[in-house]
Amino acid sequence: MPQQPAPTLEDLLQATHDKHYEVRLAAVRALGQQGADQAVGTLIDALRDDECYVRMAAAEALGSIRNAQAVAPLIRALSDPSVGVHGTAACALGMIGVAALPALLTVLSSPDGQVRQAAAFALGRIRDRQAAVPLASLIHDRRRDVRQAAVQALGQIADPSSLQLLAQALTDCESRVCQAAALALGAFGAAAHPLLEQALRTDDAEVRRACVQALSQVQGPIVIPALVKALADYNPNVRAAAALALGTREPDHALPPLLTALQDRDDRVRQAAVHALGQIADPQTESLLLCSLSDHDVGVRQAAAAALDQRGWQPAETSTDAIYWIAKQMWDTCIALGALAVEPLIAALKYRDDAFRISVVQTLGQSCGPATLAQAVRALLDTLQHDAYWDVRAAAARVLEELPIAGRTDVTQALTRFVQAYEEYLLLHDDDE
Repeated sequence: MPQQPAPTLEDLLQATHDKHYEVRLAAVRALGQQGADQAVGTLIDALRDDECYVRMAAAEALGSIRNAQAVAPLIRALSDPSVGVHGTAACALGMIGVAALPALLTVLSSPDGQVRQAAAFALGRIRDRQAAVPLASLIHDRRRDVRQAAVQALGQIADPSSLQLLAQALTDCESRVCQAAALALGAFGAAAHPLLEQALRTDDAEVRRACVQALSQVQGPIVIPALVKALADYNPNVRAAAALALGTREPDHALPPLLTALQDRDDRVRQAAVHALGQIADPQTESLLLCSLSDHDVGVRQAAAAALDQRGWQPAETSTDAIYWIAKQMWDTCIALGALAVEPLIAALKYRDDAFRISVVQTLGQSCGPATLAQAVRALLDTLQHDAYWDVRAAAARVLEELPIAGRTDVTQALTRFVQAYEEYLLLHDDDE
């Protein structure tokens, strides 16, 4: 079948008036991809289409073309009832850049809060310092979303004159505004350090986390004491943020507190510490990552394996390195290691994830040979009798039934007891349903 010729610019312009909105939508998107100035007028008309998806696509296309003729129509689109349309129009104005600046500054005083919020967002994308003072007037706006957008924009512009305004926003009555102010202060570097350190005393854990994230942008050792203190925060999200932030510091400063974070009771903190260690180019981190391959949490183990991969670390055929393949859940590789994988697999039977333990049980049954059979049977018997999850115990029973251990009366008796108990459990479970 002969290939259809690509539609011409004229074809696309005509298609924007098609009765089917899908055709209009496709045409508007194609015009945006072509980026032709000749399409600007038609795309401006499409901002008034009955379908919000067409209007959104038209705004996006005008942002791609970056023609100043689109500024006024896009400003009007900031009042569109569709969140998607007025948000896309704000992005488009930001892409057009300085040419949109005067119009955006004018509508900062619009009575429509949606327009003020969208204009602040667009000004943040343009990042022109002329907008810093006008945006300051929105720091005390009655609407939370407007204040938040203004704070974010001031952080993107990062004019030194905005520092104290953002400090005021740290005490806003709305947590999201305070968080935005903290994150915005990160762009000011060392000048914002005292403000952020003071804000770490707030009772709002999400604001404290934002402060830690902002401190991670401040260069030099000046922030180390604050980050170390945040590692002792009662909120695990704050501690995790502090651990991640330490990954950008010099090894001498980062490694001691990260060693502490690796022992944290919360999985998220240990995982963050592993990610941080993966960013630090120091020989000591390799042994720490190898230890984390045996963590009880699957996320920590996988993060450690990924960090080792990133460093170009290569496992060898040893029982120690079998732990790496277990962490990556590469069961076929574990089976290929045979006896070398048996002890690490037995240790992994104590990990928390029940689906993971089922895979370990199955892999152990295929990895053990004559020399390790007795060791594997002991571990599988223990799992059969004591694991907290019936499905894991059932997997152990199936593996034990398949192993060449005829004559082991202890195994036969344990299997018989398990079958009886499992049948009783299933009967009770059926009654509950």
